[in-house]
Amino acid sequence: MGRTRQAVLIILYALMTVKAFEMEIIPANRVVAQIGETLVLTCNSTGCASPSFSWRTQMDNPLGGTVNNHRTYSTLTMNPVSIVNSHHYLCTVFCGEKEKKEKSIKVELYSFPSDPVIEISPSLVAGKPVSVLCKIPDVYPSDRLEVLLKKEEHVLHEENFYTDDSTNTETKTVKYSFTLTAEDIGKEITCVAKLPIANMDFEPKERVASQKLNANFGPQNTVITASPGSSPMEGDHLKLTCVTESNPPPQIVWRKHLADESIQHLVENNVLSIPHARSTDSGLYICEVINLVTNKTEKATVDIVVQGVPSIAELSIEPSTTVQEGENVSIHCSAESNPPPKIILRRKSDRADMGSYSDRRILLLPSVTFLNSGDYECVAENKFGKTESAITLNVEYGPKNTMISVIPANTVKEGETVTMKCTSSGNPAPVISWKKKKATGESEKISEDATLIVQNVKSQDLGLYECEAYNQFGKEEKVVKLLVQGRLEKTDQMIPLIIAFSCVTAVAVPVVAIWIYVSRKAKINGSYSLVKALRLKVMLNKEFLGEVEGIWFLLALVLIKQYAKPLPWQKNQEQQLQPSKHFEKGSETPGGPAAAGHSALSTCCCAGPALQHTLYHVGKVLCMIFQCCFCQCQSKYPSQQAVEEHTSPAVRILFQMAQNQPCINHQYNPKQIKI
Repeated sequence: MGRTRQAVLIILYALMTVKAFEMEIIPANRVVAQIGETLVLTCNSTGCASPSFSWRTQMDNPLGGTVNNHRTYSTLTMNPVSIVNSHHYLCTVFCGEKEKKEKSIKVELYSFPSDPVIEISPSLVAGKPVSVLCKIPDVYPSDRLEVLLKKEEHVLHEENFYTDDSTNTETKTVKYSFTLTAEDIGKEITCVAKLPIANMDFEPKERVASQKLNANFGPQNTVITASPGSSPMEGDHLKLTCVTESNPPPQIVWRKHLADESIQHLVENNVLSIPHARSTDSGLYICEVINLVTNKTEKATVDIVVQGVPSIAELSIEPSTTVQEGENVSIHCSAESNPPPKIILRRKSDRADMGSYSDRRILLLPSVTFLNSGDYECVAENKFGKTESAITLNVEYGPKNTMISVIPANTVKEGETVTMKCTSSGNPAPVISWKKKKATGESEKISEDATLIVQNVKSQDLGLYECEAYNQFGKEEKVVKLLVQGRLEKTDQMIPLIIAFSCVTAVAVPVVAIWIYVSRKAKINGSYSLVKALRLKVMLNKEFLGEVEGIWFLLALVLIKQYAKPLPWQKNQEQQLQPSKHFEKGSETPGGPAAAGHSALSTCCCAGPALQHTLYHVGKVLCMIFQCCFCQCQSKYPSQQAVEEHTSPAVRILFQMAQNQPCINHQYNPKQIKI
């Protein structure tokens, strides 16, 4: 009996733990969804191992969603929810072939997605009508919509749409017009939209939008502020701020009025910043304010003057920095500063005398020469300091001031070394070459160096040397004469003695003859008087005088050869041999017919100041002494002092003897000469 009772209890317990077949829809009975959102309906079953599900609308309309079946539940997803989803939905669950259960759910829709939008038109201008438009977008159901328009807390307008029969979402508009007053500026217009569906559980059921009444005006009262001021120093941070009254905020443009009357566009901002002000930043600045709504423009200006040390804007030379001699040149300088600078244009120099000078902006140099070459500076100065800038003028010209220096001198002895250096100025630098004059008169180029060195000078090196300096603008020549003295040979002391003895003998015989003649004459007269003898006029025949003359010539030639030396009064006279103008070819010399000695005798005795012979200069002294013997030559005696200072003892004796000689002229008959 006890065991039976226990078994019954177990069976009853098992029967009680087995679930019955059931189903449900989540959410249950009724759901509120906003159009455009996503809605998911879930149908669950219990008490059935393998249920099957089915979804449909009560009026057999399209589902308007997607069904997904799972083991014990099924879902209907509507994404997005639209107006077609406003139905009763039925979910049927089958458990086997005999059992089924079914439940329904009502989907109610609404649309109230965003706040109203307020539009005010036209532009708000005090004293003029204005319209306020409130838009409520995508409302459903619109027949439940209520709209209020308020200014601050004052209700301007109220409107509802109870009579609207729209079956879809719509944007509803409420419009209200009124006259804007000055007191209205700054007040707030509010649009309140309500969707009060009492039996629908959704939020929000009220949406609000507000906008202030800002009347469009301006621009007006536009001003510019400058920091640190309208006269900053160079290097300061200059900040210009444009302030105006305008609604809506205006467009601001900065411009600068340039010296050429043009306008330079700078920036589109209310602040113009110049980090490091310069003198070139000085000028008239314009702030232009434009209200695109009121279509009005207003301008404000400020004159900025940047103070500081002058800055040189231009330093130039016209027509060019490189010109030729004779051109007209102008040097221009311009500088900028505040206060205005004083400008000086001058030749740059360390000396007190600055040369070319101008206190204007231009320096004129008419017909420039090489002396105008050099640096020119522009000095701009004001109370804050000064600025300098330099430019170089290059004047091109032909060779000038060509000079020749000869070391050791232009008269040298054979075997010495002569250095001839030629210098010349010119731009560009002249090219220097040397030429030598030939006996034919032609010139032969011998060197292209400025320095000509002649080593171991020989007699054939004497002559004229030409230095030629040339460049593209011309040439200049200078000439130097090189004189070469022969080496002195050892004097043969016997030759003068022999000649002297011969001369004394030649002279003594005539003298003794004269003396005997005088003595005999005295005896015949009966008395002997030296005074009377000296007073006698002696008739000298042509042959006797010629003999005396020949002796003196012979002695002169020998002495010239042995003792000749240059005399100071002959330094500037010609050295080349020139035939006497008194003896033509084929004529007879004073001593007789033309012969081998004619050249030497005529040169020595008749060359005069043009003596040019290989004999040394003292030969001329002797020839000049004996010119009295050849009346074809004019008598030109050197001074007694010059002979004594610059001649050898033998020449001085000869000079004294010659002074006592009578002048013999071969062209007329012998005359009596007082002795």
